[in-house]
Amino acid sequence: MKKLASFLLAVTLLTACSKKEADPQPTPAQPAPAQAATINMAFDFYPTASSPASTQSLSLVPQKPAGELLSDRLVIKLEHANAANFVGDQVQFTLPLSRQKSGLVGTYTLASQPDASVGEVLVAYNRPVSASANAYSNTYNSNNARLEGSLIISAYDAPRRLISGTYTVKAVNVKSPFLFLGYNSTSDPRRDGDLRLTGTFTELPL
Repeated sequence: MKKLASFLLAVTLLTACSKKEADPQPTPAQPAPAQAATINMAFDFYPTASSPASTQSLSLVPQKPAGELLSDRLVIKLEHANAANFVGDQVQFTLPLSRQKSGLVGTYTLASQPDASVGEVLVAYNRPVSASANAYSNTYNSNNARLEGSLIISAYDAPRRLISGTYTVKAVNVKSPFLFLGYNSTSDPRRDGDLRLTGTFTELPL
């Protein structure tokens, strides 16, 4: 009887241990995405008869950087709003499905004039004016400017749909983004120069 009791106790303990080991472990909580981005813009003014060469710059932190991974394209949008929540500087990249690398990670050339079909990713930078300014926004994009630089996607977390990377953009021989052309202007007072954009984006949700 003692041997039988010992045997039954051992079986019970083994069964309990097996059940304990078989219990599913709770899935660890995923950390919240960093969701951060930067926009750094500088304009190198060409010298004129009355003004020397100079540079003017600004740095912005987009409030809600984000993107979309659609069936035909990837869109990354970095947008800064001013204190009144008016839409401000915006940088947007559009990468067609046909130009996407496996896993998205990689370096992409910018589409540019005179032939935007040669590059891999379309880029647009917009500096809007307030509704009361009676002036045009300053826009620089793959369809109207000669661009140099690249978009680098350094990481893509597919299960969490988060994307990270950096970008450099140079628009050659364009008008200053710091002065706006009025609707009724008879001449363009904006100086010529090179526009430079650099920045990062970290764990943007798609």
